[in-house]
Amino acid sequence: MKEIAEKMLRSFDTVKFYRRQIFEKLDVQNITEALALATNYGLV
Repeated sequence: MKEIAEKMLRSFDTVKFYRRQIFEKLDVQNITEALALATNYGLV
């Protein structure tokens, strides 16, 4: 996440907040579930 924050010119905490919000909207608990969901829908 540190690398993502640097590339987005955002703070590490902001990226953590974004990730939490995405997980809530997708109704997942972790990155593994999020990737599985994205794969199932053909997003990645």
